[in-house]
Parts: sequence; structure tokens; C-alpha cells
Amino acid sequence: MNVLVANISIFPYKREELVYNILLEECDVKVVRAYQTNESIFKSLIELRQIKESGGLGKIIALVSNKAKTEKNAAYNNQTSFEYYKSIVSQLSPDTNFDKDVELEDNDGNERPVHVILNELCSKIDPTDVVYLDSAGGKRTTGNVIQLLTKLLKYKGIRNPYSLYADINGKLNLISDTADFVRMTELADAFNEFMTSGKSKQLYVCFENEQSADIKSLLSVMTEFSDRIQLGNIEGIDQTVVKLNDCIEKMNTCDNASSIESVILKQFLPVIKEKLIGTSDKVDYLKIIRWCLDNTLVQQALTIFVEKIPVYLFEHGIIKYCGDVVNARRKYEENRDKMKPFDWETEVFYSEILDSEAAEVKELRTYLSDGKMPKNEKGLKIVKILKKIENTWSPYVEKIEIPKEFACLRDFIKSGKFKNFSKFKSVLFANKKLCNRLIGIEQESVDSDDTFVKKFISIQRLKEGFRPTSIVFKAPIEEIVKIYYGYIYVKALRNQTNHASSNENLSEKQKFILQDEGFNLSENTVSTVINNIRYSLDIIESADLKLKNIEKAEESEPIVPTNLKVGDIVSVLCTNRKIVRIDGYNYNIQLNLPKFKEPDNFLNRTFDVKIKQISKSGKICQVELLD
Repeated sequence: MNVLVANISIFPYKREELVYNILLEECDVKVVRAYQTNESIFKSLIELRQIKESGGLGKIIALVSNKAKTEKNAAYNNQTSFEYYKSIVSQLSPDTNFDKDVELEDNDGNERPVHVILNELCSKIDPTDVVYLDSAGGKRTTGNVIQLLTKLLKYKGIRNPYSLYADINGKLNLISDTADFVRMTELADAFNEFMTSGKSKQLYVCFENEQSADIKSLLSVMTEFSDRIQLGNIEGIDQTVVKLNDCIEKMNTCDNASSIESVILKQFLPVIKEKLIGTSDKVDYLKIIRWCLDNTLVQQALTIFVEKIPVYLFEHGIIKYCGDVVNARRKYEENRDKMKPFDWETEVFYSEILDSEAAEVKELRTYLSDGKMPKNEKGLKIVKILKKIENTWSPYVEKIEIPKEFACLRDFIKSGKFKNFSKFKSVLFANKKLCNRLIGIEQESVDSDDTFVKKFISIQRLKEGFRPTSIVFKAPIEEIVKIYYGYIYVKALRNQTNHASSNENLSEKQKFILQDEGFNLSENTVSTVINNIRYSLDIIESADLKLKNIEKAEESEPIVPTNLKVGDIVSVLCTNRKIVRIDGYNYNIQLNLPKFKEPDNFLNRTFDVKIKQISKSGKICQVELLD
């Protein structure tokens, strides 16, 4: 049924018939005459083709004030404005019925609450009705009810082809559709939905008739971003954010103000850019995670944090890989299976750095594989015992004297069937657990199958001074350690929400460690989780800012000519492959190494060198390793 909801006006100050021009293409007449605003809307409405072709106007639901119902006017045959309106309806559309009207005030003249009026209105509308709205009459405050009803009808799926308005303030009296205003509010709602949930469906509906290729491209990328956020599919989110930024930049440089939607769209673009993109030329994952947290998208924040924070740390130079990055990434991508992270940086950050062999273990295994003598005292002691075993090799292990601290070697020999010492040595090389035990690595780390046990011990090793080959930490190790603890905290949460491996859940001991590092684990609420993630982001952001300030200061600081001379011996710190720093000098210096020396063995180490070359300006250009 076609239904009209009309907000009934009182009579105008004087009886005057006005001519209204109708701005509705579907109306069979272009002009109507009327004394009352509601009269003009009704006369226009019954001339709409779609109403004529669907059985006419079946029912009117009137919103009526006390004055509209009781105040009579002699100029209108001593009728009230509501009586006058009903008489017009009866003359022009006798088959149209009036439902029981909706009172806007109580008997004492007090306005009834909007929610009560709205509820009463909605109870009179069936899901199959087609509802038209007369927004021209009544108090302006009551017009809010009409606007609310418009939105409710849309949410409920009830058709609302027109909300009509009579404008008598200009040179011409016009009857038009208020759809433009409704579209504006719907578009604002759609952008709010996108910015608070990442959903783009409502936004796409608002632009379903858009013809601009630029706007279509932007909406397509926004939908792509929405899909990745909602599904937790963030493998390619960096490319999506780059495309989103490109589309925004293109929209800002083009004149696309061809519709209400396009004008409002351009007003919202700076908000999208500020919240999701920022000003950096790199994808700001910290900003995206913060946006997720601001809108309680905790699951999405956890996913992006685990998958992309390592990428951020490498891209911003907080952690630096000193080897051949291009080749390392290519090899990783070629050999990556589905169990591995999408990004090479994530694998290096979580697996390689935290699973790196202790230098002592590496030296021992190098000896077992190619005979190169270890440099550490423990390793040399083990080599001495191994040579003794080799010299007295016998299938009867009891005959071999082995110190108690290396009793695990005796058990290892007894457990295997080795034809000769060479076979024994190759099997020992492959047994990383035993090599760790021999060096004295904590038993818990060697035997445990719990991934987090090993990760926590690896972090402790970093605190104690261990540095993995080919990696340089540009932030203080205290901040690196906190970053790692934050990462493991988030990873554990993600595992819980995804019901992932029980080998990556926090023990009570590990929780105490995290609490000592500033994380709140006293309660498990959404707000606590969000605050802990923010705390982790703050640590990363602080490290990033400090690094930028240092680099900025070094770039602006002039090179002071050195007082050193060629041939002088100085202490240096190796910060990169064949790159060193001398304390008090704010620039990188080339390190010359003999061909047989492996550059990675010098990373993060302090040692003495001889100055080989100084420029005319007094800059130290090259140093060489002492013989």
C-alpha cells in the first residue's frame, strides 16, 4: 500500500493561494495551487506516476499538534487546519483513508517524547508498504521525527521513494525531494562506519550510481582494504594502503565535485589519510594498528602486529640486516611454505634472531664440520676431550675417561652405533641439543619443546650481550628487549584467539617477566589488552623517534678534522659489513679485511685497527685490521 506520513501545519497568517513549481520528473503536473503547505504536497503526490500506477494513495498517517486539531479559522469555513486538509484529501482522492493520527502533544500541551512518537509511527507501517513523507508542515522540531523515520525505513528495508518539501522562501515556490539531505546523512554514516569498523558496504551503496572513474577506483581500494581488515588477510595490506594513498592523492588533484557524494567524499579524504596513512612514504603499520585499537578491532590489531611489526622495524632501520638483503629475501620467497610468515622480515625477527646459535655453540659445530678451532675457552676444552676420545676410540666407552661435566658425551657414545670417530663426529655435529648442553646452555632451553621457553632464553641472551650474525640493533638493547617481549605478548594473545599451538602460550614465569617489563597481566579484559598493545607501540615509536633524531643530528653536524694520523692504532665498533665507527666521530668508516676473514664475524664487536687513509679535509676514510 502507498502510505503518506504528513506533518500537519497550522494555517498561514493570511488566506492566500500560492503557486508551487514541482521539481519532480515523475510528476504528471509541473504546477499546483494551494493555500496550505500540506495541501501543496498532497496535490503533487497524487500526480506521481508511480502512485497512479500502483493503486493510488491508500492511507495517510498524520502527525498533529493541539493547534492543528483545535484552532479554527474563519477564513477557512471555520475549520481547523487538520479538518481543512482532510476535506481536500476527500475531494481529490476519496479512496484515501486516514489512520488514527499521531498526537505530537499531550492534553496539557507538552511535547511528547520523540521516541514515543517514532514508536507509534512505526507501529502503523507494514513491511510491504511504500512510504512517502511530507516534510513541509509542522514544527521544525517535529521535522526531526520525519528524518529519523526516513533512516529507520531504510534500515528496515521499507521503500521510501520520496520525502517531499515545499520551499516558499525564494522567488519561486518549489516542491522538491529532500533526498539530497538524506543522501548526505547516509554518506556521513557510511564514512563513519568505514572509519570505525573498516566496513565499506554502506559506502559502496551510496556511490552505486557514481560514474567518475577516479571515485570508482577509490571505492574499489577502500573495499579491498575493508576485506583485508575484516578477514584478517593482511599479507598484501601494504600494497592496498599504497594504492589507497595514490587514489586519495589523485582525487585531491582532480575536480570531481560533480555530485553531493563526490563533494562530501573529498571532505572525508584527509580524515582517511590522517588515520590510516600519515605522511611517511612507507606504510605506517603503527598507525593502522592504533586505528584498529581505537575502534576495538582487537583481533585485527593482533594480526597486523604479529605479521607486520617486524617489517616496520626493518624498514625504519631499528633493526638492520647487514647481508645481501635482496638475495636473502629472494631465497626466502622461493623456499617459503605455508607455515612460514609471508614477509622475510618477520621470519628473521622471530625465528632467525631468536633461534640463533650461541657463538660458542657455532664455533664448536664449525670445528666438528671443518676442523676450525674455536676461540672460546669452553670450546677449546671440549675439543681437547674430543681429541682424547679420537685417540682412544673404542666401542667400549667405559675405557674412555670423560670429565663429569661432559658425562652427556659418554651417554651419547653408548646410545649410538658408530663405526668410527668420523661418524661419531658428524652425528654429534647434527645434534644441536647436545652441542648446547656441552657448551652449558641452560637445560630448560635445550630440552623444552615449548617455543616460548626458547624465545625467552634467546631474549635473555640478547640482554647479556649476544648478537646474531648479520644483524645490527640501532636502538639500545633495553628497548630491543622490550620490543621483543611486547611482540611475544601479542603473539600469545593471537594464538589464544586463534586456538593455535599450545607451544606458544605464556607460562606463569613468563607472565612475571612481562609484568617486570611494564605489561599489565593482572587482569584479562579488552581494555587491558588494548593498553598493553599501545604500550608496545609506544616503545617502538620511541625507539624510532630517537633513531631519527640521532640521524638528523649526524647529518647536520659537520665533520671535524681528525688529529689522528695514518698508522695510529684505534679501537672501533663494527656496525655493518666492513663498516666501523670510532668513538667521537659521527660517520661510517671503511674496514679493510684480508680475503680469508669473514666480515660477519666482526659484526657488533669492538677491536683494534690501524688507520690506513685520511682525506685532505681530515676525514678518516679507511682502517685495516691489525696483523
